[in-house]
Amino acid sequence: MSVNHPQKLVELYRAFYRAPLYKMSKYGPSARKAVQPVYDSFDIICRCDRTLRDTETLTQVIAGENFKLMSRIRGSSDTLGWWVISDREKEQEAILEFSKYLVEEVFYKAFGGDVGRFAGRQRGYLENACEFLYRIAQDEEKKLKANA
Repeated sequence: MSVNHPQKLVELYRAFYRAPLYKMSKYGPSARKAVQPVYDSFDIICRCDRTLRDTETLTQVIAGENFKLMSRIRGSSDTLGWWVISDREKEQEAILEFSKYLVEEVFYKAFGGDVGRFAGRQRGYLENACEFLYRIAQDEEKKLKANA
């Protein structure tokens, strides 16, 4: 059975994060905002020291970064994004699930924990696929709201 990593990543981070929608833009959020949790997490994988790259520590570092992103979002206007889960404990569980999947399934299983393999084009391909799938999910959500 083949796993669609971009689809699963989008599904997992959309459980706790939505990119901001600007009233002036008919195209939705910027590319970076659409994939902010993925972008930040990939950046950590590529830049963190080797001592932080064991599965458990890397998962915690990525979860911590996404927790801080959501804290900044909760404390600001809609310019950073929107939170989806009002219960902080459930939000933390969703963030941890996303972080575990990214580290265990994507980075270690799919890329063998090889930062060099992951860092270049592969990272870009994954980010682009996540953005594309995020926008499809966003469009479907808009249609459902319009029909409701």
